[in-house]
Amino acid sequence: MAYAIQNKQNRSLIAGITIAILVISVARFFLVGKGAMMFPDETRYYNSLKAAEYLMHGNVQLFFHELSGTYGRPGDALVRLLPALLQEGAFSMFGLNTNNPDSLIIPVLFNCIIVSISLFLFYRISLLLLADKTSALVATLIYGSLVNSNIYIRHILPYDTALCLMLYLVYYVLKRRREAVINRKDYALVGALSALLIAIYPGFYMAPFLAFALLIQWDAPLTFVKEKLDCFVAYAIGGSAVLSFFELLSRAGGKSYLLSSFHLAHTIDQGSYEEGYSFLFKYLAQVEGILGVVLIIMFSIYFVLFVRNLISYKLKFLAMSSDLDILVFTALGFFLLHATATFFLHKMVFYGRLTHHFIPFMVIAAVYGVKHLLSNKLGDYAMASVGVLAVVSFAVFFFSYQKVEYPFDLLYSRYSNNYAGEQFSYFNEIGASPGLKYDMPQPRWATTKSPASLKQDTTALVNFAFLFPIRVIPGPNPLLNKRNKVLYSAPHFINFKPYQFEGYNIQERELLQKAQYKYQIVTE
Repeated sequence: MAYAIQNKQNRSLIAGITIAILVISVARFFLVGKGAMMFPDETRYYNSLKAAEYLMHGNVQLFFHELSGTYGRPGDALVRLLPALLQEGAFSMFGLNTNNPDSLIIPVLFNCIIVSISLFLFYRISLLLLADKTSALVATLIYGSLVNSNIYIRHILPYDTALCLMLYLVYYVLKRRREAVINRKDYALVGALSALLIAIYPGFYMAPFLAFALLIQWDAPLTFVKEKLDCFVAYAIGGSAVLSFFELLSRAGGKSYLLSSFHLAHTIDQGSYEEGYSFLFKYLAQVEGILGVVLIIMFSIYFVLFVRNLISYKLKFLAMSSDLDILVFTALGFFLLHATATFFLHKMVFYGRLTHHFIPFMVIAAVYGVKHLLSNKLGDYAMASVGVLAVVSFAVFFFSYQKVEYPFDLLYSRYSNNYAGEQFSYFNEIGASPGLKYDMPQPRWATTKSPASLKQDTTALVNFAFLFPIRVIPGPNPLLNKRNKVLYSAPHFINFKPYQFEGYNIQERELLQKAQYKYQIVTE
């Protein structure tokens, strides 16, 4: 009788969590419709659009030139040819301009699909590592609710695509390990996909090593490598073939993929070196809020178990470890490597996007730690409580994110009916900004006639730019005098805290919180 009641409660818990995950997955699609092309890195997508245009017109040389012009990310340009071709097709058939917000929904929907696939892969990985459906669903709910899992959906950036491929790699190797049928073809495939991942986004340099760590039998690694030497050669050939393909592709476009990749590490410097070891935890606490703090506490429980095993097994730790421990050990090693390079060597900093590939394994480990510590009944209550917190946290993020306004979309919504090209002057309260300036979007239809331009400088756009760097809190806006009228005013999207962890240092984040910049449209 007691077993039947407990079983019924467990089924109810599983059903509730599953419904919550499905609701969150559907809700993500309601986040699209604005925000595309807001970050400077998103402008790389124009390479895919131009490449698609040249491909449709049969201009092979310019097609290769555009794919090679992404500064070490030709894989992303290649993957995004699919939405770019759909956009070009919509332009050819209906005249829908590719740089119009209505057309840019296409690559953003592509993001939503990628993120949905990632969540499914995360669940499958959790199920393999935790060996418990309820725990796997709770981990999936937590992970799907995090700001870090949803913040890039609106933006045409490579992070979610690379993450999806990383999760697929880990899932594929875990599944093949359990089937005990890993062969040379598997090694070659893992090597090829690992190289493709790096070509999509080199910032996830840890990802290939996660899959590689799972391929090795750690009870006798040297013996295993000797016995499987042909497999590791296949792994190297698979990876080298993909890298060679992208190098040849870039060379055909007049550039070198490998040379541009070597220079990328020197560009990761827009942040605080002193946050090397603390950035991830600051991000979880300040961006994720209560759910992030709870996640840190849950992971700490697992980490105590992890360290205990590490002390007990010493050199035999990896040989005696579970697949989860191996993944966490590898991820922890790369986190410490990156943190050390940041803090001591001042070589690279952390951004929110560079925590993207650590967090999935942190979530799984956190759930494992709580379930291991508590009894079944207490564990179910704890998981249900965290699940409710995750849903509430996502709801808070969802409604906050819906309120964020973006300059590109604001211009389109206010002036799309009287498109007149360059009719504005620009003023930034931070002074001359090297950041991206947001121009008037193209009209929806290519056949739209542009009327005569309005008188120059009668309308000023205040802070319609990517505000960077932030040095001081601005004084009074000189445009706001008695003669001028404010037609529109709204908080700048950079006030949204998750965005402030994408390249701003500690002092700049503090200034942003105090300044609370606004967009303003001012006229005489």
